[in-house]
Amino acid sequence: MHSPRIAVDLFAAFAHFVLLITICSINREAAWGSGAGVSLIMMQIVAIFAHLFYAQKLYSDSNWNNERNLFKWVEYAISATLGTVSVFLSAESDPNRSLLALLITLSITIQTVGYSLDLERS
Repeated sequence: MHSPRIAVDLFAAFAHFVLLITICSINREAAWGSGAGVSLIMMQIVAIFAHLFYAQKLYSDSNWNNERNLFKWVEYAISATLGTVSVFLSAESDPNRSLLALLITLSITIQTVGYSLDLERS
């Protein structure tokens, strides 16, 4: 029997796809070539592919759900960082590169801490 988590991941991939289409259609006039626009689009694309990957892994290996999911934390580090970058770039007309580098570093660090806490609970 396959994990019910497969359905959850397939739904999540679909939801991120709908969100991506909605964001792009609502903001047709937006400057999608901007750093903020590209970051927002890439955040959704990363999440879509990650959830499809999880569903495939769960389908092919039913025990994979019982293992620690390093991929989840890598996905979070990438997508959370892209979301942070998108918000920062959309709020700043002339972004400070040092502050942007700090935000990227902190975003990835927060996900690393989460992964470490996940290890401790096991």
